[in-house]
Amino acid sequence: MARNLASDKKHLEQRVFSRQKKALRLLEDLHELLNSPKHDRYYHLLEIICEGIITPYTTWTADFKGYGEHVCRLLQQGKRISPQMIATIRRMADLPAEPIRFLIAETETKVKKGNYDPFLSPGAQSKYSFYELDLVNSKEFQADLAEFCREWDLTKEYDEYRIVRRTQMCERNFRPKDWVFTGKGKKELFQYALDVFCGTWELYGLEEKEGRPFPLLQKLSINATANGLMIFIPAYWSFDFKRDLNWPEFNKLQKARCSGRVGAKSATARMEYNAHLRRILAAKEEAKHLKLKGKEFYLHLRKTVKITTDTDDRTIRRWCDQADQLL
Repeated sequence: MARNLASDKKHLEQRVFSRQKKALRLLEDLHELLNSPKHDRYYHLLEIICEGIITPYTTWTADFKGYGEHVCRLLQQGKRISPQMIATIRRMADLPAEPIRFLIAETETKVKKGNYDPFLSPGAQSKYSFYELDLVNSKEFQADLAEFCREWDLTKEYDEYRIVRRTQMCERNFRPKDWVFTGKGKKELFQYALDVFCGTWELYGLEEKEGRPFPLLQKLSINATANGLMIFIPAYWSFDFKRDLNWPEFNKLQKARCSGRVGAKSATARMEYNAHLRRILAAKEEAKHLKLKGKEFYLHLRKTVKITTDTDDRTIRRWCDQADQLL
């Protein structure tokens, strides 16, 4: 069944992260290419990119938006997609099953708002409130915050959510590229100063509330990523393994993701599909040798590859085009 643009847009509108929400134009371009007979040979590949774009952002193993835009540019310029890119797009089809996507989408909505409470026990939530109140009432912190605000005009630095955030750290203690200090501008100087300030007080950042900066104390949190779940325990937190986390909620998400090796299943399906294309290619070469054309050509492919009678010629032509581009 052909993809429906209105349905895909509806799914995209439900997503919460900005980079994914900005993929609307890409989705429209993909559907325009899908509806063009000129790009029939890439129909299945474009469908895979569409499905990846509307799948929750947390599941993206790479930048699906940027890659999809690159593919669209190539096709709009009349260029062909390389065999290596075709193989990569087929691997992009290794997406989580629908029930898992639903769970992850629910988690994304809460995390986007800074709500990690479902994964925390009531005791841990109370513990965080105690730590936060203790920080806010600290004379030392308030003095340092006042000094920081005299040094930097935060009203010029807040983002659209009225927040300034420290630089994020990556898994395994890797650093993002913008972590490296070069001293090339005031923006970088402010970010460095903010990182040091947040590191001193164990903050995620500062948020403007009622015209004043309010500390965003690091939370005990669980985050889903494309490759697994990450548990973050702030350095100041006295962690109680048994009592702090809501383990049933944690296990619900983790067990759903490990219930089946989706990637392995998709890889098997992909290899079977490639084997099907190789049979198409062999039959096509044989028909060419026999100088078969028109109805005789399609009849030969149907008999040799055992294609069902309800498969139309347009689909067989698409398979022939895809077979020509196998690695």
